[in-house]
Amino acid sequence: METTMVDPVCNGTLGNGTTGCEAGSNGTEMPTTATWGSLDNDMYNSWDDATWILTSAFVIFTMQSGFGLLESGMVSRKNEVNIMVKNAVDVIFGGLTYWIFGYGFSFGTGPGTNAFCGIGHFFTDSTDPEEMGWIFAKFVFQASFATTATTIVSGAMAERTKLEAYCVFSLVNTLIYCFPAHWIWSKEGVFARMGAIDIAGAGAVHLVGGATGLVATLMLKPRRGRFTGKGESEMSNPTNALLGMFMLWWGWLGFNCGSTFGISGGKWKLATRSAMVTITSAIGGGVTGLAFSWTTLNRTFNITYLINGVLGSLVGSTAICALARPWEGLVIGAVGGAIAVSTPTLLERLKIDDPVGVIGVHLLAAVWGLTAVGLFGKPDNIENLTDQSGLFYGGGFRLLGVQLLMALTIFVWTCLTAFILLFAIKKTVGLRCSVEHEILGADICEHGINQLDHNERLAVTKELHSLGFESPFDCPSPRVRLRSASSRRRSYTTRTPSVATVTGTVKPLEAAPVNEQGTNGLNSYLTPKAGSDQTELDLVGHNWILLEKHNDNGQRNSLPRPEELTLSISGSPKPDRQTRELEVGTDNPTFDAPQSRSASPATVHAETVVRENVSVV
Repeated sequence: METTMVDPVCNGTLGNGTTGCEAGSNGTEMPTTATWGSLDNDMYNSWDDATWILTSAFVIFTMQSGFGLLESGMVSRKNEVNIMVKNAVDVIFGGLTYWIFGYGFSFGTGPGTNAFCGIGHFFTDSTDPEEMGWIFAKFVFQASFATTATTIVSGAMAERTKLEAYCVFSLVNTLIYCFPAHWIWSKEGVFARMGAIDIAGAGAVHLVGGATGLVATLMLKPRRGRFTGKGESEMSNPTNALLGMFMLWWGWLGFNCGSTFGISGGKWKLATRSAMVTITSAIGGGVTGLAFSWTTLNRTFNITYLINGVLGSLVGSTAICALARPWEGLVIGAVGGAIAVSTPTLLERLKIDDPVGVIGVHLLAAVWGLTAVGLFGKPDNIENLTDQSGLFYGGGFRLLGVQLLMALTIFVWTCLTAFILLFAIKKTVGLRCSVEHEILGADICEHGINQLDHNERLAVTKELHSLGFESPFDCPSPRVRLRSASSRRRSYTTRTPSVATVTGTVKPLEAAPVNEQGTNGLNSYLTPKAGSDQTELDLVGHNWILLEKHNDNGQRNSLPRPEELTLSISGSPKPDRQTRELEVGTDNPTFDAPQSRSASPATVHAETVVRENVSVV
C-alpha cells in the first residue's frame, strides 16, 4: 500500500502525484523572488524548508574562512593574521547590527513597511511557536548574506586600514546592505514590484560589497610604494589563496542553492538547477582565466588569473542561477571570468590599488550577472518564479531595462552611503594607519605577532631607517673593548642565548643609515657551515643577538636563554666612501657604524660565558 502524506504547507498530497503547490490547484499564490521566505507567506513555514535553509546558511558561513584564506594568501606576510581577524570582526560586529536593525529594515512586515524599507522585527526574536522557526531560520540565512557583503570590502581595504576603523565600519555597513536587500527580496520592495530578478544576491550582496570596496580603496589611496616602483604587490601564500578559492566555490553552492528557500514542492528542482549552473559557470570562468594567463603571460598559468576567473564567474551566475540552463551558465561564467581577469590591468593604469581584486570580481561581475538576467531570462514553469523573458528569448528590453536600473540604483546608493560612513570614520576614528604602521605590518602593530624572517626584518628596518623611524628589530649598538695587545684585534660583549663556541664568516650587508649616536646594529651575521655546532648569528632584528644552533640535520634550534657572548673580530674591511664602518685597526673603543657592502669578510670567533643580568657594555 502506497503511503500518502499530507503536506500542511500546500494542503495537497505528496507521494506519486503532484502537490497543490506545484499545480496551484488550491488557489495559493505562486512564489516569486519577492515572496520566497517572506514572513507572512505560510506556504513556506515547513520544517523541511527550514532545515534546507539552515543547512545552506551553515555552508555559506564557511565562506568567511574562504575569504580569509584567499585575502591573507594574496597580501604580504606581515598582514596575514590581521586579515583573518577582520573576517571574524565581520561576523561579530556585522552580525550584531544585523540582529539589532538590519533584518528589520530588510524583511520587517510591521506597520510603516514601504517600498524603501521594512519595519519590524528589530532585535530579532519570536515567542510565537507558529512563526519562530521560520523567523530564526531566515535570520541565520540572511545574516550569512549580510556578513558576506561586509567581508568583500575587507579585501579592498587590506594592508593599510586601522583595525579600530574597520570594526566601526563592520558595525555600520549593515546600513548600506539592508535597504537594497529589501528593494529586491521583500514583496513590498520597489524592484520586486517591478519584476526585477536577483536569485542569490548579485546586486544585494556582491554589487553592494564591490561598490563599497571601490569607495574604500579610493578614500584610502594606494598602499605605500604600490605604483612608485618601490613596493611590489606581494602574495604571501599562494597555496592558501587557492584553498580559499575552493572554500568559496563550496560556499557558493550553498549561496545559490539555498536561495530557493526550501526543497518542498518543486523548489528542490530549482535547487538542482542552481547547483548545475553554479558548477558550469565556474568551469567557464576557470577556462577563461587560464586561457587569458597562457596567452598574455608567455604560456604560464598565473594563479591570480585562475582565482579571479573562477570567482568572477560565480558572481556572474548568482542572479540567474535557478533560471539558466547549463550551457547558459557556462557562457555567463566565461564572460564574468573575463571581466574579473581583465579588470586589474585597467586599475593599474588608473592607479587604483585593489589588493585582492574586489572591483573586478564582485562589482563588475555582479553588474554583468544582473545584465545576464535581462538577456537569458525566461519564464519558470516549475514554481512560476517569473513569467518574464529576456532579450534573447523574445522578451524585448523591458526586463533588461529593469535589471540595469536596479544595478545603477544600487551602485549610486552604495557609493553615496559608503562615502558618508567612511568619511565620518576618517574624521573621527581615523581610517588609514600610519606610515610606520604600514611598513611594520598590522600583525606586529595590531596583534603583537611577528612572522617575518631575517631578510624581511632587514628590509623593514632599512625602510624605517630611511624615513627616520626606529625599528623594533634594532639591537643596541655594541661597545668595542681592547682584548689583546694587537692593534688589529678587538672584541665586544652583548646579550645572546647560550650556545657553544662557534666560528664563521661575517658577510657584509647593506649599511643602515647612521644617526647622531651611530647605528643601532652591526648589520652582519655568521654564515652557517657544515657541522652540528655551526650557528647563524643575527645582529639585526632583535633587542639582543639571536643565535641559533644547527644540528646534524641542518635544522635550527633557537636557544632563548640570555647570556653573554664574546666575539673576536679580525681582518681589515675595505674602506667605503659612502658610509662609516668598523675600523678594526684603530684604538677607538666605540663601534658606532656598520660594515659596508664593500667590506671584505672578516673572521669571527665566538665563545659564551654564562652570567646573570647581563646587559650590553
